[in-house]
Amino acid sequence: MLAFPELRFGENGRSEIAVAEAERAARAAKMARLKSLRTQSLLAEADLQVFCTEEIDCSLILAALREPRGVCTGI
Repeated sequence: MLAFPELRFGENGRSEIAVAEAERAARAAKMARLKSLRTQSLLAEADLQVFCTEEIDCSLILAALREPRGVCTGI
């Protein structure tokens, strides 16, 4: 004879087993979303074909490197 666990119902009328399965499914969905976000992030970092439209003005840095130590008149 098989013994089945006694079904217990919570305040909202759902069994403890159903609640546990719903929580497990919610955790699995959350982990899948996080994995997807991590994958997208890694792919974006690894994509060398991404075109960067911002330009950095390095003229002040280059001017500071050309001048003697401790003197910077470009700023």
